[in-house]
Formats: sequence, C-alpha cells, structure tokens
Amino acid sequence: MMLNDMALPSRPESLILPALEGSAPKALGVAALPDSAQICSCHNVSKGDICQAVSNGATSLGAIKSCTKAATGCGGCSALVKQVMEYQLAQQGVEVKKDICEHFAYSRQEIYHLVRVNRIHTFEQLIARYGHGDGCEICKPLVGSVLASCWNEYLLKPAHLPLQDTNDRYFANIQKDGTYSIVHACPPAR
Repeated sequence: MMLNDMALPSRPESLILPALEGSAPKALGVAALPDSAQICSCHNVSKGDICQAVSNGATSLGAIKSCTKAATGCGGCSALVKQVMEYQLAQQGVEVKKDICEHFAYSRQEIYHLVRVNRIHTFEQLIARYGHGDGCEICKPLVGSVLASCWNEYLLKPAHLPLQDTNDRYFANIQKDGTYSIVHACPPAR
C-alpha cells in the first residue's frame, strides 16, 4: 500500500498506535516519516528539506519559512513544519523548549494537567501559582480554553471573557493592516 509515494506497513495503524508489550520500540510521528515525505504541498517542501535547513542553522519557524518557503502558502502545514524542525533540533542534541509563552514554562498539555490536578478555576490562580507577569495573547486564550474544557464552563462567561481573543469576544477578525472583518453570528431577522 502506498501513500504519497511512501510505502506503508501492512498495518498502517502501527505508525500511530503505541507498541504492544514485548514488541520492539518503533518510531512515531515525524520520526517515522522518510526524508522524501512532503510536508508543505504549497511549495513542495519535504521533511529532508526542512531537516537540511535546520542542519544549516535555521533554528526557528521564521528561519525555516524564509529559507524553504514551507508554511508560507496556506499555512496549514505550520504545525507539522514546527514538529519536523523540533525533531531535527533534538536529533542534533539541541534542547527543544515547549513553553507556550514567556509567562508559563509549560506546554499546553502540562497546563491542562496543572489545571485539572490542582483544581484551578481561574487564570489568576494559574498564573499566580505556576507563571509570572500578566499574561499575553498566546496564553490567555489557551488557558481560557483549558479552563472551559476541564470544568465544562461556557467559554464566554464573564470570568473567562477577558481571556478570549478579539475573534471570540466580538465575532470580528482583525486583519494584518489593523482593520476588522465582521463575522455575523446569525442572519438578520426579516
């Protein structure tokens, strides 16, 4: 069986499912992809192209975009490009930090666990205990989403509203030039 000119194992699900007890460890995620695997279809950038760029000194997503054009088309591959970059950095012995922003030295998954295990219900509780500063446009919506997920609360309830970005609060999308496009919540009544 083939997928994008890549031979698949007889049981393709084995690429993503955990190894069974007693079986040999296997590569998962981007580690399992061959260098020829296409990562960015807009600009035909392969895993090997990204790994080579990292080996040549491109150690940030911006640098990868600049030298390979990966993730500069539709942007749908950005997360995968970042995963390949982090994989290659780790292969080179570089520590890869998964911090969500400068206010929290934790990944999204770690934030989720901190909130859930410690029964944290507000952004203020979380930042006082595990972060520093006032928060930013990266961590506030992320924490708002985690709080809503953990405690099944409405995302736009007054306590969580300040955590949401402009799109969620005002149903408007801010454009690069500072203008807004309005997203109508429902059609006008007739």
